[in-house]
Amino acid sequence: MSMYDIRNSGDSSDTLDIYIYSDIDNCWWDESTMSADKFRKELDKHKDAKQINLYINSMGGSVSEGVTIYNQIRRHSAKVTAYIDGFACSIASVIPMAADEVIMGENTMLMIHNPWTFTYGNAKALRKTAEDLDKVRDGCIIPAYKARCGDKLSGEKLIELLDDETFLTAAECLEYGLCDRILTVSNEEKKTEAEDKVKAAMNHAKEGFMDNFIERFGSMVAKATKPVDELHACQSAIIAQAMEDGMSAGINAANAEKNAENAAKMQQEVKNAAKMQQDDVTDTNDGNINDNGSEPTKDEKTPEPAEDNKAKVNDYFMKLLKGEI
Repeated sequence: MSMYDIRNSGDSSDTLDIYIYSDIDNCWWDESTMSADKFRKELDKHKDAKQINLYINSMGGSVSEGVTIYNQIRRHSAKVTAYIDGFACSIASVIPMAADEVIMGENTMLMIHNPWTFTYGNAKALRKTAEDLDKVRDGCIIPAYKARCGDKLSGEKLIELLDDETFLTAAECLEYGLCDRILTVSNEEKKTEAEDKVKAAMNHAKEGFMDNFIERFGSMVAKATKPVDELHACQSAIIAQAMEDGMSAGINAANAEKNAENAAKMQQEVKNAAKMQQDDVTDTNDGNINDNGSEPTKDEKTPEPAEDNKAKVNDYFMKLLKGEI
């Protein structure tokens, strides 16, 4: 697997993430190295990128390859943020100087030194090689650092640091202007951030669940309440009918009570009439005189007008029912 990686960020198609976690060189026998040509080909595929995040953990490599990558980054129109994830040594410390912003982890380091090479030959050749190395330093290395540091790091101090092959902490880099800020994340902050992310994810899931639940529950309630509403309507109709029947029953009961009173009244009147008829018969018998003028014997009795009385009572009762009396 390659030790470098270039890909679109998961956050946005306009954001390009570049990882340089390998040596910087052009080695046909080692595909894991990052060469300037590989870098160029990948950048050409993402010319419209608006943001480039450059992540570096490299011990360095070829000056020519590194300087070329530096200039490719500077020419790109995207905003470039360089993150030092581990060590950025030698030419790998020059590449992030092309970024718009350099961010170092609190436990990361830069190592800067003068360029060096392998050589052989006579004294003249060796002196020529030394002069060439000074030109590479003054023409390629120092301008990259000075463009980043500005007045925070003088030329004399920079040369001193290069001569001493200096490892610089994140705090020292911030002091000299080699980085813009230090990324400090404590365990407590990580825990809080992780908890916040979990809460946000849970809230999002909860909202999505509740929205779905409310929608489905609302549909279920609508279906469930339809027969209930129909039942309520039926119950209301039954109650209304019962009330109406109750009122009718009340009226009928009142009428029945009135009719009962009338019937009792009629019955009393019938009794009175019957009594009057009986009294008339009794008065007649009390005279002890028959129609033929003779006194009735003990065996003879005046026939009771039962049928006549019954007919009169029935006739009287019917007239009373009809309201003729």
